[in-house]
Amino acid sequence: MANNDITLPDPRQTEMFAETKRTDDAFDTAEFYDARNSEVLSHRSPEEAITDWLESWMERGCDVVALIREHTPITVTAHNPETVTEEWAKGLAESLLERLDESFSEDFGDPNGNGDEIDGEDLKEMLPAMTELVMRVCSQAKVWRCEIVAEREYSAEEVEAMMREHNPEWFEENSNA
Repeated sequence: MANNDITLPDPRQTEMFAETKRTDDAFDTAEFYDARNSEVLSHRSPEEAITDWLESWMERGCDVVALIREHTPITVTAHNPETVTEEWAKGLAESLLERLDESFSEDFGDPNGNGDEIDGEDLKEMLPAMTELVMRVCSQAKVWRCEIVAEREYSAEEVEAMMREHNPEWFEENSNA
């Protein structure tokens, strides 16, 4: 693949997603929600996600109920930050040890030597410690990449009731939504 791009499978197509899709708990306890396939997830509730989605369709003075009926049902996806796995950390640890070996050989090794200043067996023995270090460093970092953990479809009636509660000004007689 060009530029070391990694293509991940669509989580909605995995068995894990099929299981969590039916679990209200996974949806209700998610960290972020989205209704527009946004690049950046910022909505902390389904109501915020639906509000943002509807606002993308709204024009000043529009009939909000008609707009809702025209564009529903709507699917809201629930997202949680991904977990840094030990497998990923081990792969990075292997790369770091390889890079360390190469850099050491280039900078401090015998210029006429064969580049074996650090014994390969020693490097293998260091892998668990390096993996642990990578995991410890990653545990202090903020993970931004998220995975879909559940989804819920909302009908026109559900969206209208939700928006009447969360955006009552949209439904006032002389609303300028």
